[in-house]
Amino acid sequence: MRKRKFFIVLATLITISLIGLSAKCGIAGEAPTIELKIYDGPDYSESDNMYYYRIEATVTGIPDPEVEFSTEDNVSPLSSERVEVGVEKDDSYDLTATATNPSGTASASITLEGDFGEEVAEPEEEVVEEVTEEEEVTKEEISGRKIIFASDRDSNFEIYVMNIDGSNQTRLTNNHALDSNPTWSPGGNKIAFFTDRDGNEEIYIMNANGTGQTRLTNNQSLDAFPDWSPDSSKIVFESFRDGNLEIYIMNADGTGQTNLTNSPADDSRPDWSPDGSKIIFSSHRDGNGEIYVMNADGTGQNNLTNDPIDDSFSDWSPDGSKIVFESNRDGGNLEIYVMNADGTGQTRLTNNQDFDGMPDWSPDGSEIVFASLRDKNYKIYIMNVDGTGQTRLTNNQAPNDVYPDW
Repeated sequence: MRKRKFFIVLATLITISLIGLSAKCGIAGEAPTIELKIYDGPDYSESDNMYYYRIEATVTGIPDPEVEFSTEDNVSPLSSERVEVGVEKDDSYDLTATATNPSGTASASITLEGDFGEEVAEPEEEVVEEVTEEEEVTKEEISGRKIIFASDRDSNFEIYVMNIDGSNQTRLTNNHALDSNPTWSPGGNKIAFFTDRDGNEEIYIMNANGTGQTRLTNNQSLDAFPDWSPDSSKIVFESFRDGNLEIYIMNADGTGQTNLTNSPADDSRPDWSPDGSKIIFSSHRDGNGEIYVMNADGTGQNNLTNDPIDDSFSDWSPDGSKIVFESNRDGGNLEIYVMNADGTGQTRLTNNQDFDGMPDWSPDGSEIVFASLRDKNYKIYIMNVDGTGQTRLTNNQAPNDVYPDW
C-alpha cells in the first residue's frame, strides 16, 4: 500500500532547486521571462519508486505565449502551463521549458531531486501495520475509506476524491479535457479512468493521489468505463474500435487487448465479479439494454434481466451474491434496483421523479453510493442496501457530480 511521505529538505535545495529559475533574452522593450515553480509535491509512490512534482510555468513579457516543456516519458502535461514530472528515487531530472511567440523567446530550467535524505514516518493511524490472520486489514477496508467521482465544478470534468461522509473533496486531475468514470484498484493504490485529453477517449491509470497518470490504450476510437480484476492484474473496458461497443480485456499495463463479446450489438459498462470468474455488462443484443453475465474469458454469455425497457450500469456486491443496477422500467425515469446474482428477486430501491443511477456498493456491502438528479443537477448520494437513509454527500454549485466509486 502507498504511504504518504514527509521529507527533510536542505535549505539550499529549497532556495535553488524548488523555487525555480528565470531566463531572459535580450530583445527590445521589456525582456520576456519564464519562471518554473513547484506548486504541488513532491509525492512519493512506492508502487513505481518515483517522486512526483507538479510544475507551473509563469511567463511575462510575451503576450499569448506557447509554452513547450521537455518531452520525455516522465513528463505528463496537465494543462498548457502545467506538467507533472516523475523522478526516480535517488536520481534527479532537469526540466526545461520554452515560451515563444513572434516577438520573442524565453527559456528556463529547474532541477528536481529524487533523493530527500531522512524520511519521517507518517502518523500511526495512517499506516497499515502487519496484523495476525484474525485481524487482517482487507483491501475493502483500505479502499473503502474514500469515494472517487467525476465533477465538472471546474468547468470541465475532473476526477475528485472525498471521505465517505462527503468531507474533504479534493481534485486529483487537472487539465482542460474530460476525465471521468474513475474506479479504484482492489488494493486502493491505483485509479483507472478514461479521458479525451489525447483527442478521443482512452483508458488511463494513476496513483491514488493523482500522480503518475499513464495512458494504457491508444487507438482512434472510444475506450472507456474500465474496471479492475480482483487481483489487479487485468482491466476490462468497453471499446468502439470494431464499429460498435464491445467488451475488451487487457493486462494492467495495457498489453494483450482482447475482444470478449464479439457481438453485432452494443455491449458496454462491464464489472468484474469479486471472485474473478464472471463479468456483468449491459447489452443491446435483444433490442434494448439488458444486464448480461459471462465468464471472464467471454464464454457463457447469458441475460439476467428481460424486460422491454433499458437496464444498465450494474455492479456486483462485495460477496458476489447481489447485483445493483439502474433501470427505467417504472415510468421512464431511471431508478436503482437490486437483484440476486442469478437475476431473480429484482427489487426497486429508489422512488422519485428524477434520475437515480450509476450505483456502486460500499466495500462492506452495507451501503450503496449513487448519482441523483433530484436536486436539479447531478449530486452524489448514499443509501442503505434496502433503499433507506438516502443522504446527499456533495453540495456545490457545479452542474454535475457523477460516476462515484467506493
